[in-house]
Parts: sequence; C-alpha cells; structure tokens
Amino acid sequence: MGVSLSTEARICCGTTKVGAPCKNSIKFQDIKTGQQQLANLATQPFDFLTLRSTLCDIARNFLCAKWHRQRQADQLGQQWYEAVVRSRGYARHTSEVAAVASDIEADQSQRSTSGRPSEPVLSSRATTT
Repeated sequence: MGVSLSTEARICCGTTKVGAPCKNSIKFQDIKTGQQQLANLATQPFDFLTLRSTLCDIARNFLCAKWHRQRQADQLGQQWYEAVVRSRGYARHTSEVAAVASDIEADQSQRSTSGRPSEPVLSSRATTT
C-alpha cells in the first residue's frame, strides 16, 4: 500500500473552492514522510481512539503547503477515517457471514454422518442487521 512517487502522484490531493483537483506539486520529502507514517501506522495495533488524528497528521503530507495543507488536512483525514470505519464494518460483516456459513456446513456434515436429515441450523453467532 504505497503512494507512487511518479510525477502524477506528486500532485496535491486537495480540491479548489469550485471542487476541481488541485494541481500544485508536493515536495518529494513530504510524500516520503507520509509514506513512512502510513507504513508505521500499518504496524501498530489498531486504535480507533487515535486513528482520526493520526490520519489527519498523515494527510498533511499529501496536500500542498500553499493552499490545502492547513485548510483540508482535517477534512481529508476524516474522509480516510470514515473509509476505514466502513471497511472494518464490511470486513466484520463478511467474516460473520463466513463463520455462520462454516457453522451451517459443519452442522450439515455432522447430521449427514449421523443418518438424520440435514437442516441448516443457525449458529448463535448469527446476527441480524
């Protein structure tokens, strides 16, 4: 999960007042610092309490110093934070569905070996949303 250092990737990821992408460049060292912060974040235990502020700090490295670093870092960090929350919810839902399916398959397998008809039985882990 890295940010490419190609010419295109060295452009600010902020937006202008009219919603157009910013075309200002970012210093190579700022991008490198942001990449290092992302790599460090990936190795730390997951902590929702500090994640938003950490992402806002990291976002500053991918915004131009002239216009967007001070004005949009919190907004960009918040967008990243919301994406993490959504993906964690999706991952949790997917793993719960997989666990329930696994429980059903195991139960069906056990019932078929005992000679009884197999009927799906939901595990106590099944939740409704």
